[in-house]
Amino acid sequence: MRAFKIFLAATALAFTMGATPATASVDESSLTEATMASSASTTCHGSGPTAYCITTAPEGIPCPSGWICLYTESAWREMQVRWPAGNYHPDFGLIPCPAGVPCNNGGPGFDDEMSSWRNNTDIFYCVDSDPRPGSPTINMPPRTGSAYIDDSWNDWGSALSSSGC
Repeated sequence: MRAFKIFLAATALAFTMGATPATASVDESSLTEATMASSASTTCHGSGPTAYCITTAPEGIPCPSGWICLYTESAWREMQVRWPAGNYHPDFGLIPCPAGVPCNNGGPGFDDEMSSWRNNTDIFYCVDSDPRPGSPTINMPPRTGSAYIDDSWNDWGSALSSSGC
């Protein structure tokens, strides 16, 4: 127990001093046949702090604990892009939409496609309206979500950040 407390104190100190928190690896083990529809398709991309997974399904797609999930449709449907806690993405235009998913709301790829979200992490996240710093954001407190982003923000979002929100 003492070693665990020392580890937590050292981690908190490193984070306070500006160190980047460790990023989780892309692990889909929490998505089981019991939680995913048989029609769901998942692919994971990249490595390191910007690694992410894409799941497509016509019905609702669960967001596993420890992940931040963004969706192209309301009620957490159609296409889910998710990151393990601690990861981020600087430009949704670099995230390709799979064949059969109509990503056509503005920019290339997943840019300007978000309609719902769920933050199942303990990290405060935000989605930026533009990849450039200082753009307006949607705040995503830990363990919250929105089944529909109101009309003023729907089909919006260009970058995922967990710092400087």
